[in-house]
Amino acid sequence: MTMEPSESRAPRPWLLIACVLVVVLASYIPVLGGPFIWDDHHLVEQSRLVKQLQPLPEYFGQGFWQHDDSPEAHTYYRPLVILSFAIDHLIYGDNSGGFHLTNLWLHLLATVFLFRLLRRRQVGAGAASLATALWALFPRLTEDVAWISGRTDVLASVFVLAALLVNSRESPRRRVYAALLLLLGLFCKEVAIAGVAAMLVQEWRRASTWRERAFRLWPPLLASAFYGALRWHAIGAQASASTQLHPYLRAAAAFAAIGRYLVMLATPWLADIQIGQLTRPSALFVVLGVVVTIAIGVFAFRCRRRTLSPDSAAFLVMSAVSIGLVLHLIPFSVNVVAADRFMYLPLAGLVLLVTPLVEQSSRARLFVLGASLLAASFAAVTFWRASVWSDEVALWSTAFKQKRLDPSIGAVEFGNVFTRAGLYPEALALFARGVDPAFDNYEIALNNIGTTSLRTGHYAEAAELFAQLSARVPSTPKYLMNLAVTETYLGNFPAARRYTDEAIARFPAYDLPRSLKQRLPELRRERASLAAEPPGTPPIEHARLLGRLGLAAESIQAWREALNAKAPTRDEMEEALWFAVQVGDADTVLAFHERYQKEFAGQLDPQLELVCETRAELVARLRAAWPTLGVPLLGPR
Repeated sequence: MTMEPSESRAPRPWLLIACVLVVVLASYIPVLGGPFIWDDHHLVEQSRLVKQLQPLPEYFGQGFWQHDDSPEAHTYYRPLVILSFAIDHLIYGDNSGGFHLTNLWLHLLATVFLFRLLRRRQVGAGAASLATALWALFPRLTEDVAWISGRTDVLASVFVLAALLVNSRESPRRRVYAALLLLLGLFCKEVAIAGVAAMLVQEWRRASTWRERAFRLWPPLLASAFYGALRWHAIGAQASASTQLHPYLRAAAAFAAIGRYLVMLATPWLADIQIGQLTRPSALFVVLGVVVTIAIGVFAFRCRRRTLSPDSAAFLVMSAVSIGLVLHLIPFSVNVVAADRFMYLPLAGLVLLVTPLVEQSSRARLFVLGASLLAASFAAVTFWRASVWSDEVALWSTAFKQKRLDPSIGAVEFGNVFTRAGLYPEALALFARGVDPAFDNYEIALNNIGTTSLRTGHYAEAAELFAQLSARVPSTPKYLMNLAVTETYLGNFPAARRYTDEAIARFPAYDLPRSLKQRLPELRRERASLAAEPPGTPPIEHARLLGRLGLAAESIQAWREALNAKAPTRDEMEEALWFAVQVGDADTVLAFHERYQKEFAGQLDPQLELVCETRAELVARLRAAWPTLGVPLLGPR
């Protein structure tokens, strides 16, 4: 067969997709230097299943948020994501860059699968590569790729796209393989249900008789049933607190979400972290959502007699179901109306549905020019957003400044960064900005004020806050547990015992109260030994005892006095410095570190030096950012 001149000059498909992958990789390269952020601290750094690889049943036998103290956290079942984190930790240890690298590789893999699906739809290599680039570089998808915890959507979508690619050719064996891939996707995130729905529609439309349909549909249905059984066994019939929404408010939130997602699709450059407030949906977006819903209904009615191909119907259903899952019609544990990360799979389905139609348009060349300009702008914005996500200070300062109507999420998360740096006055001032019952993170802000107050020795104020929280949100065991711990700091062990017993009775599956109850006799004895300390007790032993009792502020002060009382040994100095890094304020860490370097030059612990230098850099950056926030420090407490 003789090749036409235009065909011989056309770039190879593999070369086009390789160019797309290079651009995507370059746009996301900043994420490789990113730290653990936000939910990463709990899901990765504090997870037993991640820190130490466990037998497979451990991952499939519990919820996504292991040992979490909020009932809402147990509504998710994503064992493969936790397992992937554990494998990352096995390979990279505590290096966050390795986790980010895995996210990036998964996104590149999803990009290849999307390209291959477009090619299977007979889309030309040029149009397929351009459409794939628009999706892979879409700035609002940055959250999925640049945030380690955003892996849920990426990994689930990889399996869904792989399943549809496998099932794009007729074969009973391929249907089984596709169903197994969908099962893996379901183990990553619930959004993979959209992939199941797509495959069911695809197979239904391909069959001509009921018997043939039954034969074709059993693999995805069996996979779904198996997933449902494992999920039920692991977490049961969990329900989110958002089920408490009034039906009218739920309907308003659903319409507001529809309006939001339309605007988000039209403004891809304006990526955001938290979008809208679930309990207070914007009237403007509610109206827009109603209009869009009516328009879709009218369009569907007019097109009711048009016959879609099995693949087109499948991709339409995939987009509709995946976006329908996050319209709050089905309750799930979020306090926002919409989120960028929820667009990952719906947008892929939209690209698969629309691209063949656009390529057939008489204005295809105009679309190519516009799409090329869009892709270039997407790449630039995505690079910038990836840079922001790779810098915790930039991320949360930006989020705080942008959310003036409800700054609680930025205030809480940025306050946590200040707390980890030992800048307690600034952290308390930020948490205070989130203390408004109208804000979504009101209780979390109050709780963080309480926990920071414990660090600074204000135990009575912390106890009062935790008592208020426990009465206000009796369904959250964390607040009652914090109250029990605070009572031990105050030396009120009968009250601590009473609160732990109440926590055990109300939350039998919650382990921490039992652990504290077992430690109460030991803590009581050590408290008594503190009161009975003879005058000649070595200052360092006194500091250690205060630390074991959890009295952080008193222990830090005792360490200062102990180090000033006599020249410490290198081990004692390192012990004091490590303790200060864990619970001390920034100035104490700086002072201890300077003394350590001065007195033990040439004998320094490299790991301790790295920790102190990293922390000093963070402190400097936070202090430089503080004046830009416009938040006054609180008065004396």
